[in-house]
Amino acid sequence: MQLNNLPAPLPHEFLNKTNTGIYAQNFEDWTNTNLTGRKLQEFEDLKHCAETLKKIVEENIPKKKK
Repeated sequence: MQLNNLPAPLPHEFLNKTNTGIYAQNFEDWTNTNLTGRKLQEFEDLKHCAETLKKIVEENIPKKKK
C-alpha cells in the first residue's frame, strides 16, 4: 500500500502502536473467537471494512502474468 499517497499521513509510531492483536495477523487468520458484545461488533465492522478494501484493491490492480 502506498501510505505516502494518503491525504492524511500515518506516522510509523501510530501504525506500530495500533498494529496489535488480531489485526496484526494475516487477514485470512482474523477470527472472532472469544469476542462478545462491543468487541465482537468492532471486529465485525473492521473485518467488513478490510474485506471491502481488499476487494477494491484486487479489482484495481492488474494481475501479473505467469
